[in-house]
Amino acid sequence: MGSGESGLRVAQIGCGHWGAHVLRDLRDCGCLVEVVARSEPSRANAAAGGAERIVGTIGELSDRIEAAVVVTPARTHVGVIEQLLERRGDLPIYCEKPLCVDPLRAERAAREWSRVFVMHKWRYHPGIVELAAIARLEELGPVQSLRLHREQWGAPRRDIDLVWTHIPHDLTIVLEVLGHVPAVHAARIDRVRGEPNGATVLLGSTPWAAITTSARSATPRREFQLFARDGVALLADSFAREVRILREPPDRVASPTFEPRPIASTMPLLAQLKAFLAFVRGTGPAPKGSLAEEAVIIRTIATLYERSEH
Repeated sequence: MGSGESGLRVAQIGCGHWGAHVLRDLRDCGCLVEVVARSEPSRANAAAGGAERIVGTIGELSDRIEAAVVVTPARTHVGVIEQLLERRGDLPIYCEKPLCVDPLRAERAAREWSRVFVMHKWRYHPGIVELAAIARLEELGPVQSLRLHREQWGAPRRDIDLVWTHIPHDLTIVLEVLGHVPAVHAARIDRVRGEPNGATVLLGSTPWAAITTSARSATPRREFQLFARDGVALLADSFAREVRILREPPDRVASPTFEPRPIASTMPLLAQLKAFLAFVRGTGPAPKGSLAEEAVIIRTIATLYERSEH
């Protein structure tokens, strides 16, 4: 057993590439994990990761399950959750993002499922948490804008397109830092042979947010900048170990002088799983990622698709 004290029996549905990381962290939290895995690679991941049991269907899970984590392809999430809730209507469930790609279905889920949450690891990233604190406390004065860049060469998934893969991350960062998701002001989607390969999105007015994401950028970039009246706060990369604070407004072109603010090295996936498990045990509040928030995120993505066509 890992270093945690959970002792919970958790069902994990799916154990592909990302699911293997989820299983590792659940085991590190001390969970006994029953994995539903259909393909041979997924079953191999489950065995290598120390699953307590490996079964082929949800119906084969034991009656002792206390919670479930869903790590299947995005378009299967709702169906998997429905099967789990048929077995036990009050089962706490943590589902990988996005819940679905249908805003009406997401809104109905928010009304019907009170103990289902969506995993948005960036809301637990120490750097994003620090940016949110700077914004909330107005440490650099009132916030003016938030600008996010997520650019790389190649798309990480095949079950949903790049916009549905990346933009939920960015919108939850906006939510965490600004406290809400502003309305879509303008959007353009970059398509290759009809398939979305990136997007540029403007949200809100005061403060506003700008999001740029791409799967065909020759220069990889993952950067998060908070602009306020009296300075700028920068998280230069997802693995950065500091937030950089720049307080003086530039009066000439020069290399910036910044204050480094160290941040914890906590891995956000592990942090969010710990929050969910504390909720299941009754020792902590609900994790971030309510279905009400998810419905707003999914509706926002649907709107940016609509705006990009005009």
